[in-house]
Amino acid sequence: LPFILLIVLSVHSFVSGTAVGVANTPESVIGILVAIVAHKWIEAFALGSSMMKSHLNKKVFIRSIIGYTVMEPLGVVVGASLSFFVVGTTAAI
Repeated sequence: LPFILLIVLSVHSFVSGTAVGVANTPESVIGILVAIVAHKWIEAFALGSSMMKSHLNKKVFIRSIIGYTVMEPLGVVVGASLSFFVVGTTAAI
C-alpha cells in the first residue's frame, strides 16, 4: 500500500506543479499555490505514516520521500518549459 500511495501522490504533485508552471498570471499562480499549501501537509503526513507502518528500511524510506518531494518542482519546470515552447512566452513564475 505505501508504494501505491507514493505513486499516486507523486503523480498528483507533478500535475499540480505543472499547473503552477503553465499559469500565466500572478493571481493564478497564487491561487494554485494556496491550494497546494492547504493540503500538501496532510498528503505528506499520510504518506509518511503509511511508510512508517510498513516498516521500510531507512534507505528505501528516504529515497521514497526524496522522490515524492522533487515531483512538484519538477512539474513546475516541465510546465514552464511547455508553456514557453508551446505558447512562446514564459509563465508568471
